[in-house]
Amino acid sequence: MRTISQVELSAALTEIDAKARSENVNIPARPLYALSELSTRFQMAVGVPSKLADSVFSWFDRLYGDRLQMGLTLGTTAVLLGGDIYKLRLPLMYGTSAYALDEGPLTRQIVLGGRSISLSNIVQYVDQLTPARVGVMTMAERNNVVSRFACAMVAGSDLDSVKYPDFVSEAKADLVTSVEHLLTRPAQYGLSRWSSLQSVEKLLKAFIQEGGGQPERIHVLTDLAQAAEKLGLSVVNRTALSLVQCSAGVRYGSDPSTLLQAIEAHHNANRYLWCRCRAV
Repeated sequence: MRTISQVELSAALTEIDAKARSENVNIPARPLYALSELSTRFQMAVGVPSKLADSVFSWFDRLYGDRLQMGLTLGTTAVLLGGDIYKLRLPLMYGTSAYALDEGPLTRQIVLGGRSISLSNIVQYVDQLTPARVGVMTMAERNNVVSRFACAMVAGSDLDSVKYPDFVSEAKADLVTSVEHLLTRPAQYGLSRWSSLQSVEKLLKAFIQEGGGQPERIHVLTDLAQAAEKLGLSVVNRTALSLVQCSAGVRYGSDPSTLLQAIEAHHNANRYLWCRCRAV
């Protein structure tokens, strides 16, 4: 393997960081971006872990510090426990991982299929979930959290892989916003529903535009789904769309909304994204 001097590496990383900035690569993702760029630039394999990878991570750590820890996620979702809303963060993971929700350690090694893999406790991703609350959770509640986590992780991963230039980044932001509106005080259920609708609406419009169509400036999901299906999208579940659909009046309170309506809209938007992202 070719040896890269510290001076040469620093110069290359300065250029790569500038390129990443111009391409709107988030700061937490830049070390991995840099490893890929270095591999291409110097025509060499860059292993992780390795001395070169350590040098790259150290370079970015000196430059950005704690900012490297911000935002390296696939988004967020919400779970309902005993009538209370909790925010569930979706970690960006590499490699094979397993998940559990219990009172055990946050991470541990287990053997699965003859291989030793890392098991992460979902507890660490649920904001403000105390050990005492975990201790009294029913099995149904635990299974519900694990199910929501798994669904949202797949949706977030699939959505993160969609590279359409229009609508998709906004759809991601709307899905995150739908969670934040549930957690404000007082909670904004109507605004949360509207954000969930917007996430699905924008992804449908992305498919229509990439298929050569011109998406209408409407908020009616069934009409947008029909237009997308004519361009090749597999049939969209109308029941799921009906649970996301809402009127513009929910933004102002003229069309009252409940917690259950808001959480159902968010979860069905997540399910929709899971099923549709591979298509786009």
